[in-house]
Amino acid sequence: MQGTQGIFLAVVASTATTLIVWSWLLVADQSPLTIYMGEVALTICLSVACSLLISLTFIPLAAAYFVPGRPTPAGPILRRLIPAYRGVLAWTLGHRAPTFLALAGLAASVAIPLGRIEKSGEPRMRQRAVPIGIVVHDPASKEQLEGYVNRVEAWLHSRREELGYETVYSWYDEGGSCVTQVYLPREQANDAAIKRLRAQLREDLPRLPGARLEVSDRQWWRGGGSDEGRQVAVVLRGSDPEYLDRAARRAEALLRELPGVSEVLGPETRGREELLVRVRDEAARDLGLRPMDVAEAVGFAFRGRRLGRFRSEEGELELVLGLPPEAQPGLDSLRDLPIPRGTTRPSVPLAAVAEIERARTPGSIERSFRQTSLRLSVRFPGELTSEEAQARVTRQLAQFDLPEGYSWDFGEWGQRRDESLATMSRGVTLSMLVVLLLLVALFQSLSQPLAILVTLPFAFLGAFWALYGFGYELDAVGFIGVIILIGIVVNNGIVLVDHVNALRAQGLARREALIEGCGHRLRPVLMTAISTLVGLIPLVLSKSTVSGAYLDSLAVAVIGGLASSTVFTLLALPVWYTTVEDLGQALLRLLPRRSAQAPRLELPREAVLSA
Repeated sequence: MQGTQGIFLAVVASTATTLIVWSWLLVADQSPLTIYMGEVALTICLSVACSLLISLTFIPLAAAYFVPGRPTPAGPILRRLIPAYRGVLAWTLGHRAPTFLALAGLAASVAIPLGRIEKSGEPRMRQRAVPIGIVVHDPASKEQLEGYVNRVEAWLHSRREELGYETVYSWYDEGGSCVTQVYLPREQANDAAIKRLRAQLREDLPRLPGARLEVSDRQWWRGGGSDEGRQVAVVLRGSDPEYLDRAARRAEALLRELPGVSEVLGPETRGREELLVRVRDEAARDLGLRPMDVAEAVGFAFRGRRLGRFRSEEGELELVLGLPPEAQPGLDSLRDLPIPRGTTRPSVPLAAVAEIERARTPGSIERSFRQTSLRLSVRFPGELTSEEAQARVTRQLAQFDLPEGYSWDFGEWGQRRDESLATMSRGVTLSMLVVLLLLVALFQSLSQPLAILVTLPFAFLGAFWALYGFGYELDAVGFIGVIILIGIVVNNGIVLVDHVNALRAQGLARREALIEGCGHRLRPVLMTAISTLVGLIPLVLSKSTVSGAYLDSLAVAVIGGLASSTVFTLLALPVWYTTVEDLGQALLRLLPRRSAQAPRLELPREAVLSA
């Protein structure tokens, strides 16, 4: 009974902390990220609430029957570890300044991996297919694109047994987008098989004239980076398509000057290359011609004129009147194409009334929210993160002025990513503030909750270094691991501080209470950490998925963060505890104090004499 009462406050505070850390997802604005993580949050909150009920009712009852009356003695490892830990703790408490500086510098190093990790608001999904992008800069028609696709599929079919794939799927449009997906059998699709197939395709794919084949490590519908580098989309928005096209060409020229850019795709490279015939109005009027007359003559020379349908016993035939192939004008003779001026006046050459130039037409025109949008793609080589690539583009386009009503951004994928990261940051910040208020109410102190929360950077230190070191992104699943870490680290701090407060209430000095109390709680803290680490190792090795989403980034984040926080929190928390408490007392001494003695009423001397 006394044991249950002794840990009641710590257990309740730990459970409430976990509930608060996750509950913000249940009330956040609906988005793909909050919907995905909200199911996880609901499961964890229900599990933690049930575990609190069981730990305070059934476990003490079971312990009364099954646990022996005498405490189990510590093993040989703990018998050596606890005195050594207390010795190190005594040294750190005696040398708080160098310990504080060393730990603060170590915690600040978390900025290094955090700035180099790619952050994504989407989970990393299990891949079954390897996409082959067919980059065609001058697609004349769907038939030409289909020809490229057929050649790629024919080559794949000839290597089917060697590559071991199950099926292929191709998609293309007149805008130049062309992708062939190579699918492995479902039971054989894993990271190793995908990586092996990707490497084999990159080495053996044939070269096609007029096209470039790219084997990506991401699915074609996802933005971001690949083995070929980091790709950033720049989307210009406005009302006038013609002005938007001119602005996009200026932006494309600016981006090509950016150092380190490997490729820029925009109006100068996308779309179909066509010939534009621009009629000179004054010259046409002087010759008695209208722009429509020029258009009809050029159209008849290249396409002919449809005459309708002819019905026969064999069926319907479409009649087209046109020039024979040998009489159709080529690019060299187009300037001399005769433009008729009626039956009484001689014809004139096309060059007399029009200018002929090559130009590219947009592959597609997109409109959203009553605005036209035009997309550019910028690719950087190497291992840049999205933040670094976007920062370079932003600095380069700082000199790119647009009138009112026109703007540019990083497209829908960039907006979704920024919104997801902002949602995660707001959620963690809000939950930590509520946790701080809860701990202040439970401990009746501000310094002790601050000392607990200050140890969180050591959890982030291990989590982000582990993700960076093993090549993982901070995706939605990895962020779940970071939230789990917050709950575990705060719970460890609550257990330590609550026991130290109990020892101080029994009369021990602060230093002795910290050394003894942290030594007493070393065993449960290590048991929690080791059991969690051992349980997560199979999750990393097995590459398990839930609904196609990999869970290994969660396990790596928790393993790295829990290992670092367990080691450094046991040393940092006592130092933070004493430092924050001393700072609070120093601030109280600086504040003006009100006298506890009641003010005396001074009467005039004349009034006293008269009385």
